[in-house]
Amino acid sequence: MTEKKIEVIKHCIICHRITGSIKPKTKEAMILFDADKLDVLGAIGIARSFVLTGQFGEKIYSDIPVDEYVKDIFVDGRLNRKIKQLSKRAPNLEYETKFKRIPGCLYTNKAKEIANKRIDFMDLFFDRLKREINGEI
Repeated sequence: MTEKKIEVIKHCIICHRITGSIKPKTKEAMILFDADKLDVLGAIGIARSFVLTGQFGEKIYSDIPVDEYVKDIFVDGRLNRKIKQLSKRAPNLEYETKFKRIPGCLYTNKAKEIANKRIDFMDLFFDRLKREINGEI
């Protein structure tokens, strides 16, 4: 493997994090970035959220206002993964504060198209979950 190819691969790996400071500069890096983000959206994203909820003993739903939750996960406008009170974490709040933002962070048109369809599904799911928990349906 050439040194140039190694540098291209390293760049793809280094910049695939949404909270990272290094932005993708190559087509390959943009595709990897987008693919990684799509993995947390849609039905698969919901399933993964609830697996983590069970693993960490979190609530399946929280009616804490999003503004209050945001105070615990954002510092100076940047996402802070260290939530002060894990008992506040719930999939619906993660969706409102993180997952909904993903389509606007993607680089390729195809990924944006897929992400928007998956977000539409998640909107329906979390709306239905809220209504069922509140006894509306």
